[in-house]
Amino acid sequence: LPQEDLGSVLQRYKKSGASTWDLPQKELLPLTPADLAACDGAWDRSKDEEEVMVNALGMKILRKDLRTLKGLTWLNDEVINVYVELLKERATLPGSPCKCHFFSSFF
Repeated sequence: LPQEDLGSVLQRYKKSGASTWDLPQKELLPLTPADLAACDGAWDRSKDEEEVMVNALGMKILRKDLRTLKGLTWLNDEVINVYVELLKERATLPGSPCKCHFFSSFF
């Protein structure tokens, strides 16, 4: 979706020493028109469903995986595992109030 790899963004954020734990939800940055267009493109059924949309933390999310987030479809385990990896990564950031352990859905 974005031009910069999500893993690179996370690493840069960790090095900055910044913390979002104390920010109220209202202070989240709004999506830019380019971000909104990328989101719309992720749902586009005319595009290749095998296209890699997210490649971060050693995991890949395909367009068909993202589509499980819309409507009344079964949620894909790949989406859940990437989200869990993002939560684990966030728990290692400076200012994180807690340490957490997560189990994979692969067993």
